[in-house]
Order: sequence, then C-alpha cells, then structure tokens
Amino acid sequence: MKLCLLCGSGTEVRFKRQVLHQYEVSYFYCDQCGLMQTEKPYWLKEAYHDAIVAADTGVVSRNLFFQRQVAVVLNFLFDGKGCYLDYGGGYGLFTRLMRDVGFDFYWQDPYCENLFARGFSSTEAMEPFKAVTCFEVMEHIEHPLEFVTKCLEESECRTFIFSTELMQNPPPNLMRGTIIFLTPANIFHFIRKEPCD
Repeated sequence: MKLCLLCGSGTEVRFKRQVLHQYEVSYFYCDQCGLMQTEKPYWLKEAYHDAIVAADTGVVSRNLFFQRQVAVVLNFLFDGKGCYLDYGGGYGLFTRLMRDVGFDFYWQDPYCENLFARGFSSTEAMEPFKAVTCFEVMEHIEHPLEFVTKCLEESECRTFIFSTELMQNPPPNLMRGTIIFLTPANIFHFIRKEPCD
C-alpha cells in the first residue's frame, strides 16, 4: 500500500494511465485528505522538456486573474510594500504584470526561461521577501509539504499564496471510462472536499 504524501494515510489505486505514450502509471487516491497522486514520477525529466504545455491555452488569462486577486491580498496584508517572489514563475509573465502595477516582484523557476521579467530573478532582490506566490505549481511537486517549507525557508518569509485546479469529488475512476485531462507533469491532483464536522 502506498502512503499519501500529504497526510500519511493509506491510498488505493484509482486508475492507471499511459504517460508520455510509453509509461503505464498508477494513480492513487487518499480518501482521508482527498489527494490523488501518481506512483514515484520517474518520467518527470522527460515531461519537463517543455516547461509550459502547448495545451495550456489559459496561461495569459490566468495570470491576469491572479494579478488582480494578489494585488488586493498584498495591499491588505502588507500595504503593497516589500519584495515578493513568484516561485515556479514560468516565463515571468506574472512577475512582469505585478511589477507593472507597482509591486516589487521577483521571479524564480528552475524549469523555465525568464522571458518577461528579465533582470528581476530572485537573486536580484535587495531585501527579504514578504510573500511567495506559487500558481499552478503544486500539482507538479513530488513532496508538496517539503516544497512549501523549503520555499518559505529560502525566501525567509511566512506567507505562501498558491493556487491549483481542484478535481471533482469523488474523483473519477478512469477504469470505468471517465475522461479527464491530465498532463505528464501533473503528479498530484487535489480534490475539492467539504470541511469535516
């Protein structure tokens, strides 16, 4: 039995799916916390050949949406003052958008070239970060809790703002023919669950 990497409970195989047209991968579901995870992702290096998936047609609109939302949050929490880090920042679009509206944002992404926020990589920051943003990244991280801890320690801050697409509850059972879109780099899927009573 594979243990859940989020809460440590037991998991069950929910379905198997071919990844990158060559690897048969098992997807495990944790009924306790609602996490869907793959087996150990030995194919990730190949999956990251292109950091941004061509099928991601919402990348610009998503960044514009997050720019408006995060600006409100940062103005409320920090009066908009301070340095901020976008971890897993892709081409740097979100960092550029936030800088364009007056926030001192910096970019970091070990898998992608910084096209839009050149000169504003995390190593250029002159002071500690007040918050880390991390959008549509958590589903790609093999050990999510360790990742968040590492981000907060390295950035020397206590605020972590993230988003991820939630999967339906109950999760689909592809062995019964349900169709969902999974990319090879998505190794986790978080399930929308109601709070416990």
